[in-house]
Amino acid sequence: MRYELMLPYQIRKAITENWPIVLPLGVLEYHGEHMAVGMDTLAVVKMLELFEKKADIVILPPFYYGAASYAVAPPEGNGSVQVGGNALA
Repeated sequence: MRYELMLPYQIRKAITENWPIVLPLGVLEYHGEHMAVGMDTLAVVKMLELFEKKADIVILPPFYYGAASYAVAPPEGNGSVQVGGNALA
């Protein structure tokens, strides 16, 4: 269940029943002209939504920031958001 959509009684139920809590992680980075910059995180969220149909879990709002790989292109002008380890610590 998406945490930001949960009602207070649903949160209490999740706590009482000890549901696992998952924090989707990913980065915002350029993948080419054919794909959204948030694809890494969007794929994780979709996978968790599919998993949630089989098990009770709480899905926290995604964390979109991290170290971009620049595997496809440098960040300048392409939408990648680079947040290094020191800034996240």
